[in-house]
Amino acid sequence: MPRKRTTLTDLTWGDLESWAGGKILGRGKSYLKNVRDLRRTPESELIAWVDGSERYATHVWADTDGGLQSECSCPYDWGGPCKHAVAVVLAYLDAVKEKREIPATDANDPRFESLDEALEDSEDFDDEDEDDDWDDEYEDGEDDEPDKKVRVARSGRRENEREKTVRAYLSEMNKDALVKFALEMVADRPDIEKDIVARKRMAGGKWGKVVESLRSDILSLTAEFAWQDHRRGRGHRPDYSVVERRMNDLHRAGRADDLVSLGKELLERGVRQVAQSDDEGETGMAIGACMKIAFQAVTQSSLSAPDQLLWMIDAFLDDEYCILEDVSAPFEDKRYKKADWSRVADALLDRLVVPPKLNAPEGRSDEYRRKRIMSHAIDALKHAGRKDEVLPLMQREAPHTQCYEDVVDALISEKHDREAKEWAIRGYNETREKWAGIAHNLLDRIRLLETKARNFPAVAAYRAVEFFATPSLGAYLAAQKDAERAKLWQPVREALLRYLETGIRPDEATPAPVRPAQKGKKAATLASTNPSNWPLPAVEVEIAKVRDLWQKFPRTATLIEIAIHEKRIDDAVELYRHFESRLWHSTIADKVADTAQDAHPDLSLDIWRKRADALIAETKPSAYHQAAHYFKKAKSLCHRTKRDNEFRDYIAHLRVKHKPKRRLMEVLDAVEDKRILDI
Repeated sequence: MPRKRTTLTDLTWGDLESWAGGKILGRGKSYLKNVRDLRRTPESELIAWVDGSERYATHVWADTDGGLQSECSCPYDWGGPCKHAVAVVLAYLDAVKEKREIPATDANDPRFESLDEALEDSEDFDDEDEDDDWDDEYEDGEDDEPDKKVRVARSGRRENEREKTVRAYLSEMNKDALVKFALEMVADRPDIEKDIVARKRMAGGKWGKVVESLRSDILSLTAEFAWQDHRRGRGHRPDYSVVERRMNDLHRAGRADDLVSLGKELLERGVRQVAQSDDEGETGMAIGACMKIAFQAVTQSSLSAPDQLLWMIDAFLDDEYCILEDVSAPFEDKRYKKADWSRVADALLDRLVVPPKLNAPEGRSDEYRRKRIMSHAIDALKHAGRKDEVLPLMQREAPHTQCYEDVVDALISEKHDREAKEWAIRGYNETREKWAGIAHNLLDRIRLLETKARNFPAVAAYRAVEFFATPSLGAYLAAQKDAERAKLWQPVREALLRYLETGIRPDEATPAPVRPAQKGKKAATLASTNPSNWPLPAVEVEIAKVRDLWQKFPRTATLIEIAIHEKRIDDAVELYRHFESRLWHSTIADKVADTAQDAHPDLSLDIWRKRADALIAETKPSAYHQAAHYFKKAKSLCHRTKRDNEFRDYIAHLRVKHKPKRRLMEVLDAVEDKRILDI
């Protein structure tokens, strides 16, 4: 929202950008020529027609606080002014600048009535002229969800009104007219004909024909390719609504066994269809809605209780694309006894006897499926009252499914901490190369166990070794927290900083290789130059290092981040200046400039200018808007240090140097905060 202004004539480009946003402001400029019949009310409010895909009534005014407000009959409703409102403001300022008279109007202007009608009966956003700017609207991620509650309520009211209208129309028809009308609908909609035929068969008890027809529909629909291109408004999604309706009919008729058979076939073919589709999961959701009915039918089918449970479990195992995400199975139903679950557990355990095909091309998929079978087997064992078999099962399966975390957690819950630590170390060594996420979680558990044992030096040692593997400010702070608890932070800190400078790990006497480019360079030293003994114990696992082929020492960016965090601003500046040639274009340069602007204003201004110049060199409007971020920082700093003339000279230089870049000139206008009328 723009700051308080006396009149609209005081507005700057910065005010308009704050009000509408950069995207809408840019689009509003392009609609300036579309403003028609601009008029002004006695209260100095503006009303105009703006041509788009339709002609829209647009009303703009300044509120009592000097902020801009607007309303428009267009369907745009994304929590701010539309491009038509921006265009009206610009048309008004153009008229003032050119001293053109703006005719007066009053509250009886018909455009106010159009605005009232639009407010009462808002339609969904479907403006063709908006589609041309879809990419521009979202290229910076400005995709906040609008408030749709009012629209949904209005849409519901419209649907009720339409239903009443249709009901009244049909009620007035006689039998012959209704038949003729139905035949006309059938000619246009083959699916209606299929519904009528199905209803006739159901009325005559010919359920075999209904099932045969539904199976044919499933075969046909699952063979279609689903795709969607939202940007162009095109695509195709198989219509499973007929299948869902017919399955509901079968369910109401008590045809549970037929539904179980159809559901199995639908899911099997549907998984293959979803795997080949590109429609953001919409087809999968439609199939899932049908599968809900099949799951309801399973419990009413002639299958035995164990077979019912296995049918549902197998459905979840076969679903690789979250088709059944919203489907719930009645596993907690009391109809399923411990004996039933015991048979299910044995059946699943039998599947785990065969080792996974770890050498197969799709071995990872085999392992994933095996882990899911194991998970269902564990649930079955628990339901069957055989909980004592769960931990041995997980320990047996750990080499095949990497379920080491589950094993460790189970051992911890049973207070077997020593065994838990052994399994955590074993699991880490087995997973650190291929499954880094699992290994990381196991390392957390090792630290947890060392903490429970109050072995704080060991905890700090693990944190330090993690820092050596992946040095960062976050890893440094984590190491600090645990080393302070062990009362060893000062020597640990010196060793960590020395490692960042030299690449030499204090827990092993092997220096990292120094590239030729680094020889002869003298880095700013932040740690003691006298090596000290490493105060922490050796860790029991080898921490996996990040494969960083370009890694070289000193790790200047991390050293600077740490110096900034510790408020050693002069150290951070010294390091930056020493390695400026490779840092000025990075985010660390921004951090240095922001932190050092009070103590080293010249350096901050230099960084911001270089960053802005690099963006200007990209010669595209989005880069100019990013450069404005640095212009504003420089402007603020110059103002605080009483160097406003220096900033004005800088902007004047840019105007001369880049005069042909019209969009950049607009950005500079906004930065200087000049009245639009003065430009």
